[in-house]
Amino acid sequence: MFKNIPFNRVEWVTSGFLIFTALLTVSAVPYYFWTFGWDWFLFGVFLFFYLATGMSITVGYHRLFSHKAFQAKWPVKLFVLLFGAAAFENSAVWWSSEHRKHHKHVDTDDDPYDITKGFFWAHMGWLMFKLKPEPPFDNVHDLLNDKLVAWQHKWVHAISFIVSFIVPSLIGYYYAVFSGNLSPAVGALGGFLIPGVARVVLVQHATFCINSLCHMIGERPYSTEHSPVTAGLQQSSRWEKATTTTTTSLHGTTETV
Repeated sequence: MFKNIPFNRVEWVTSGFLIFTALLTVSAVPYYFWTFGWDWFLFGVFLFFYLATGMSITVGYHRLFSHKAFQAKWPVKLFVLLFGAAAFENSAVWWSSEHRKHHKHVDTDDDPYDITKGFFWAHMGWLMFKLKPEPPFDNVHDLLNDKLVAWQHKWVHAISFIVSFIVPSLIGYYYAVFSGNLSPAVGALGGFLIPGVARVVLVQHATFCINSLCHMIGERPYSTEHSPVTAGLQQSSRWEKATTTTTTSLHGTTETV
């Protein structure tokens, strides 16, 4: 069963994080609700973090940094860099470098998340296994010259953990202290699990689906030679909006230019 898995090429830290957070989401989160009940405040915090991180990826990492589709003042940049990091999809520099390679080499061996290698590879396998050496960031010099973006790239892992896990835990803790609805420990745990862990998993897989499902299901009115599609089962746009990947509803259009 496992003989064909290239264990020497496994990205153990990334794979461990993806698997462990998913397991926590389907086990610890339901157990938390079962034991301590539903809390609307924590759900509200979850919604804020979900929208903030999801939009920071699709509007910030994707449109602002990867495609240079618009310009933004530094407060907007800072927001999308902080909450983009909280999606645990690496830095804006790394993300944009991979995405630009994807556009340049779509559906070829040089495409980082080449759909011709299968659904799993395009969805998350390309993150869990590294079959090639990590190339230099030679296609994102414009981003490396941006001091704010370069700062996020340097400290992205610390920013990720602080914004994604520590801040929601502190919000849950102080909410419990001041409201009295939960014990401080339960409030902190709820903040860690719900707007923290579960939100990370949902935002990540919403993003991953753009690389996988949106290259498999739908119509190709702009190019029949490449995999990106514009509407899956006539509902792609609605589905993407529901998963905060709002600006990717024209995914197939941007892939063909």
